[in-house]
Amino acid sequence: MTSQRALPPLPFNPTRLRSYILRLPLFTRVTLLIIFAFWLLELQTVWSVVNWGALVPNEIGIGGNKCLVYRLNTYPVIHASFLHAILNILALTPLIERFEAEQGTLTAVALFLGRTYYIFRFE
Repeated sequence: MTSQRALPPLPFNPTRLRSYILRLPLFTRVTLLIIFAFWLLELQTVWSVVNWGALVPNEIGIGGNKCLVYRLNTYPVIHASFLHAILNILALTPLIERFEAEQGTLTAVALFLGRTYYIFRFE
């Protein structure tokens, strides 16, 4: 007669993790989804997402041949590797979540897109 052993318990409760993810505010969830989507997009070999959206000071300018101001908004969500993306997600999720919960979604979006607003002065 063989005895069946139960698997050892997980070091964390999956239902608590699921509950935490479902309670994240809207902008935080969208930001995490964008980070993950850009990481998946970087897996293909036809086009380099990192070269497209990385923060390169010489390529950011207003006027002239190189007006790549979009890089001011893309560099926070583009990562060089899976480990880089995961560590940033783990470090920034609680901070963004708390800020958005206290200040509101529109304030969090304005903080993230504020660099573009400052440059172009949208009114």
